[in-house]
Amino acid sequence: LERDRASSSPSYGGNKALLIGIVVGSVFSLLLGLIFLTPLLIQEKSVEPSNLTPLVSVTKQPTDKPVIKNEAEAKFMPKLKPLRRYRDQLKQGGKGPLMLKLPGGTFKMGSANSLPYHDERPQHEVTLQSFSMSRYEITFEEYDPFAKATGHSLPDDRGWGREKRPVINVN
Repeated sequence: LERDRASSSPSYGGNKALLIGIVVGSVFSLLLGLIFLTPLLIQEKSVEPSNLTPLVSVTKQPTDKPVIKNEAEAKFMPKLKPLRRYRDQLKQGGKGPLMLKLPGGTFKMGSANSLPYHDERPQHEVTLQSFSMSRYEITFEEYDPFAKATGHSLPDDRGWGREKRPVINVN
């Protein structure tokens, strides 16, 4: 009878292991939470170079021309005006899109070493001859007759529709 009572009495060894598991799991969860939340709670200071001089100051009053603070460092390029506007006569009849002939020139392409855009380096000078480009995007309505006349396949519109929408999936 004594044996039956001993075997039927509650065992505290199993509960003790369960309690230790809960405590260890809670501490582990708390540590993980601190590790992942600490960066969110700490506010990082903004890192801005102190040796930069602004090239253009912004005025509160609207103006047509920018106010240049440091004339020697500022490089202001006026708005380009097209050398010519024209529409080509098409062999199939009608006229092509409105074209603008733009002047050539030289500019610096790429990112300066002081800027963080490493994939745009090295900065180098590029010279372009005058060139023409369409004033507006070419639409499917304009591109499709060209593609048919030249034997090109019609580009997919990706379900957006054709007509007066800008043509996509061409190069």
